[in-house]
Amino acid sequence: MNRIQATITEVSSSGNLSIVKLAVAKIPLSAVILDTIETSPFVQVGNLVSVLFKETEVTIADITVERISLRNRFPGEIVEIETGKLLTRLQLKTDAGMIRALITTESANELQLAQGSEVVAMIKTNELMLSE
Repeated sequence: MNRIQATITEVSSSGNLSIVKLAVAKIPLSAVILDTIETSPFVQVGNLVSVLFKETEVTIADITVERISLRNRFPGEIVEIETGKLLTRLQLKTDAGMIRALITTESANELQLAQGSEVVAMIKTNELMLSE
């Protein structure tokens, strides 16, 4: 499980659903949560929270990715790569900290990933979890 510390910059709610905007090292993030300011006291602008997401929820693209609907993007460098028969585990150094990803080896080969490769790690808005 990846864990990053981020600051809440905005909260927009409708019913019991909220989109929470966050920032870490000048990287904007968005999370959809089933809470509001009223139901979760820690969901307040200015609060520092933990942002969690699974290694398997990380999408990897080459650094030139431009137009895509994935809101959470972490440019970084692959500092470690473990290639297995089916899956490849990546460790990325980003401005937000270290991020781990688990992708298919077929995808890693297609992208020609190697230690030192510059990539973008992306996570869908609904895959981020927030914790105090």
